[in-house]
Amino acid sequence: MPHNTPVRATADGTVAYAGDAIAALGGLVIVKHGEGWTSVYGHASKLLVQRGQAVKKGQTVALSGARLATPTGPRCISSCAKVAGRRSTR
Repeated sequence: MPHNTPVRATADGTVAYAGDAIAALGGLVIVKHGEGWTSVYGHASKLLVQRGQAVKKGQTVALSGARLATPTGPRCISSCAKVAGRRSTR
């Protein structure tokens, strides 16, 4: 993936995290979409959203290609998952 390729939200949602505190993932954006769905975008060179911001499907949330020591060049990871709800033990 070329450096600075737009990284787009997979669905409407709210930004739960945008930052670089997790060094192994570079610039990181986490978007909650509702009904338990969450998407994660890592290794961004530039974050274009802030925590709490509403995003629309297809909106650019970051630019790819955190500069890491990797022989394959810039990269981006993207994942989408549904988190199961908690069950009561009562």
